[in-house]
Amino acid sequence: MFLAGCKHLKAVLKFAASGHVQELLSYLSVLFKTPNLEVSNADRIHLSNLALMAYFQQSLAASKPSSAEVLRKRVRSFLDENQWFDECLAVRLAAETREFSLLSHLCVTRGLHADMLAAIAATFSHVLGVEANENVKQLQDCMTNLLTEMPMSERQGLVQCLVHQKDNLATCLAAPALGEQILRILIGLLPLLDERDLGAVVEQCRPDRPDLRPILWPLLENDNDGQKDDNEVNSFALMLVNFFITVQLLYLKKNNATKRGGGCDPDLVKLVVKKSGKNVSSDVTSGSDIACRAKVMATGQAHVLLLRPQSGALLSWGSSQYGVLGHAASVTTRFSTPKPVDFFYQIGAKVKVLAIACGRAHSLALTDCGLYAWGNSKHGQLGLGRQVLMAKKATLIEELADEVIVSVKAGQYHSVAMNEKGRVWTWGWGVHGQLGHDSIENEFRPKRLLVKAKVTSISCGYAHTLILTAKGRVMAFGCGLFGQLGNGDNKKSTVPVKVIGLDAKIGTIDAGFFHNFAASEDGQKLWTWGCNPQVLRLEAQQKRKDRMLNKTLSIDEVADTESSSPSGAQSSTGSTGENKHQNSNESAEEMQHLLPALVDTSLFEIDQISCGNQHSLILTKSGTVLSFGRNLDGQLGIASRKEAKLPTLVSGLKDEVIVQISAGGDYSLALSDSGSVFAWGNNNGGQLGKIQILFFRGQYCS
Repeated sequence: MFLAGCKHLKAVLKFAASGHVQELLSYLSVLFKTPNLEVSNADRIHLSNLALMAYFQQSLAASKPSSAEVLRKRVRSFLDENQWFDECLAVRLAAETREFSLLSHLCVTRGLHADMLAAIAATFSHVLGVEANENVKQLQDCMTNLLTEMPMSERQGLVQCLVHQKDNLATCLAAPALGEQILRILIGLLPLLDERDLGAVVEQCRPDRPDLRPILWPLLENDNDGQKDDNEVNSFALMLVNFFITVQLLYLKKNNATKRGGGCDPDLVKLVVKKSGKNVSSDVTSGSDIACRAKVMATGQAHVLLLRPQSGALLSWGSSQYGVLGHAASVTTRFSTPKPVDFFYQIGAKVKVLAIACGRAHSLALTDCGLYAWGNSKHGQLGLGRQVLMAKKATLIEELADEVIVSVKAGQYHSVAMNEKGRVWTWGWGVHGQLGHDSIENEFRPKRLLVKAKVTSISCGYAHTLILTAKGRVMAFGCGLFGQLGNGDNKKSTVPVKVIGLDAKIGTIDAGFFHNFAASEDGQKLWTWGCNPQVLRLEAQQKRKDRMLNKTLSIDEVADTESSSPSGAQSSTGSTGENKHQNSNESAEEMQHLLPALVDTSLFEIDQISCGNQHSLILTKSGTVLSFGRNLDGQLGIASRKEAKLPTLVSGLKDEVIVQISAGGDYSLALSDSGSVFAWGNNNGGQLGKIQILFFRGQYCS
């Protein structure tokens, strides 16, 4: 494999050294389309980056507009299809070659708003850094002259990047210095913008935008600690407000407001009414019907979020695919050790994280300023609209900004949120009905779940959702193929249906990939239903083997009986009846997972439950951890790889007092009262916090 990769890399480097760019691209195009190509990941990255540089080299050499546009289409197709190139390199090349339309495309498809803005600011650094910047009029004239001399295609691409990406200025909340630079460039662009463009700029900097609250609301506070970081943020916030007024007045002038109404909202000047507390959701933990439940640890398929309440730091680690970690990771390894999530680290105490959730390729963080999401949004699981395919930075879900959200959960590709009144919103992947809207369509924005009962708890599985009502009843919707709905059927349901067979008031629920748990309010009873398809398949294979073996033994017994007794025919008839009864019992056993079944909890009291892919965790009220289920990756932490049918003590934690547990794909995490995090199980994506080390006993993870 290694030699094959070297061969391709050497051939491409020879093309590059001799200046045959077109031949290089043709060779790489064929190479990338070759199925089962034996090339290492490192060589794939090198080859992809060489192709990227070759494409942008050709764009510089293109002389005719028509040929340049054809080349842009090829580059755009490459950017969409290739997953191995260095995104930072692509952004830098697009900015340096002034291919702003491609830069805008990268921003939309890869969620690279911050990188795009930093690259554009660097492109105009020779203007932004002059002393004349102290004079706004002089700065505007300087920038306007520079932009006027720019070719029309470049300027249109720049306008697309800076004007029609509505979250640009909100992206700069964590980087106020960058925000001021972007505002200076926009000031120079203003005289060149038409009415439509000005309207887009107004929408970017409206003071009533929920995602701008963290920097605008502190302006209404009387106290000022004089810290440097706060001064920078306040400077950006004041500049943003002044810029909004300028743009709004210019828009009114061009729009001829006296005849067409202008589109101006006069009530915006009344927005200075001071609220109690610095943020719109500051009362999320008090005075609510349902209190916010602190969730400080969340596990996805191969990534982890951890909230440190004392410092307020939000850490992430594991697989970095789709930007799900919220911070930069190694291009070659594509996974990371624990690091702070960039947005919350940079913005500091202005946004306080309260709870977190992980899907397969997206992350959610509930804060005192609203619900933030980042990662992949192919199915709409970020709730940011159809246009957003990916977000590398935590982005506010504006539809829920004015709701007091107290709980968030993430399924494989869908998300659920609940407010303090027990109302529920769902969005994302909906093909199995897991959104509960009586349809199988994806939802790209949060949509209210229509259920009469007040909901007190929510949970998400791979393709199903659970809700717990105030009366202690459990309802489920989505895929039911493996018994996830607990109603005795294996069909999907696009609306909530009652889980039957739970004869006590339920206090806790949790959904795994394909199975669920429900614990009674007093912690004395525990039910489970549903089953992983792989487990079902293995069990079915074993039962078929047992039946074949029993059938062979029965035939041998009948043959022996017939040879020794004249009443052999009667014995055979009796055996047939017994087989029918046995088959009936086996069929009933195979359907047991469709209904809730009690788990023996006579030796412990339940505090928390957590379901993974093929295993489950129980935290007792004494602080000990029990595990059971499949154990091929050591996810049970019982010092072996044998599966456990019944809850078994995780012996590596017997001397610790555990306060929170979380079961991931095929790995487990536990948090002790001293703040130590323990991780064990599958580590293919670095989700145990240490790169490429397979743990199967409870091991310490810093």
